[in-house]
Parts: sequence; structure tokens; C-alpha cells
Amino acid sequence: MSTRETNHTKLIKEARGRTALKGRTLGEFFLARIETGHPPVASRGAMTAICEKCGASAGIDPASPSGVSQIWGEALEKDCPGRVLRDEAEGSEEIGENQQLLESVAEKLHPRRFPRMTAKFAAVLGALLGEIWTEPALVELVITSDGFLLGRHEGEAACNEFLGPESWLKENLAKLLETQGVDLTGPEKEFVWEAYGRIGRVQEPAPG
Repeated sequence: MSTRETNHTKLIKEARGRTALKGRTLGEFFLARIETGHPPVASRGAMTAICEKCGASAGIDPASPSGVSQIWGEALEKDCPGRVLRDEAEGSEEIGENQQLLESVAEKLHPRRFPRMTAKFAAVLGALLGEIWTEPALVELVITSDGFLLGRHEGEAACNEFLGPESWLKENLAKLLETQGVDLTGPEKEFVWEAYGRIGRVQEPAPG
């Protein structure tokens, strides 16, 4: 058994011991060692990180950029069976792409482009995309167990605004996305339908 393997095994046993952990997760334990200048395993400038979720281990560069990769490294992200952790930079890039999609969709679907769009549908569409296009504005939508759409105005505690059947929104949304001149791309249409799919579901039937 190599010196590195011996140190590695010893550290794992130490980390899993009650005295060493003191209520911390393995991740917190290793982070504490790194911050105090005692990396998990040191060998020729490298360290070994261990995923607290699946036990996978990988060598990482102690000089890697700040963020998640500083502790776990791209190697662990790649080798971890559960892909538990992602690099912080990747998450930031994905958020940026989603923001660009949202801005593009909001511009193409803005009520000012559709003179015949009703205030009700504009309010619902705004709530769906997180935009304020009407006064008062809807800030939340839910679908009841019996298939009706309810909305909540800003400042209200619950979704009390009856908006009609869910099918009304689904059918009108489908027509809008296919309207000539809207020119939504495939990813933009997918973005809208994903937003529709995130509408909350409640067990209570719509108020009679």
C-alpha cells in the first residue's frame, strides 16, 4: 500500500469518526481542513476530495479557481456517479442563458405587440414569465384539482382571483406561440411551455 493510500485511508477513518466530525458533514470537514492549511491528502501539490454523497474521490488542484471547483474539482464532478456537485462557473453560465431566453421571450410576447390581447390574458402571461404588464398585476398562478386557474395579486395572501379553466390558458398560449410574426425560436417556445409546466398545483377545488 502506498503512502498516499495509507494517508487517504487514515483520513477517511478520521473524518468518519464522531470526534473528528463533531456534527459536520464530510464536505464541511474537508473544507475546514483546506481552510486551515491541512488539505485532505497532499502529494506533489495535489489534493484528494471525497464526495460526501456517493464516496467518489478524485485528485484536485489546490490552486484551482474559487468556488465549488476549489474544493471538489472538475475531476470529481466528472467521475462522481451521481454527478452530485456542479462547478459554480457552469451554473452561472446556465443562469445567463436562461436570462437571455426570458428577455427575448418577454420582448416578443409583450402585450404592446398585440393590440387585441385582453388585459386578463396579459396579466396571466406576465405572471407566467415573471413580468408586470398590467395594473393590478398577477404575481402567482395555481391550478386547482378540478382544473381551474387561480391568480394572486401582489399584496394578497393567497390565489383568490378566478381566471377560468386551465384549458383557456393552454389553448390561448398555444395560439399565441404560433401566431404569424411572433417568430419564437424552438428554445424560446420550449422555455414558455416549461414555465407553464411550473405552475403550482393545489388540491382544493376552485371556489364556487
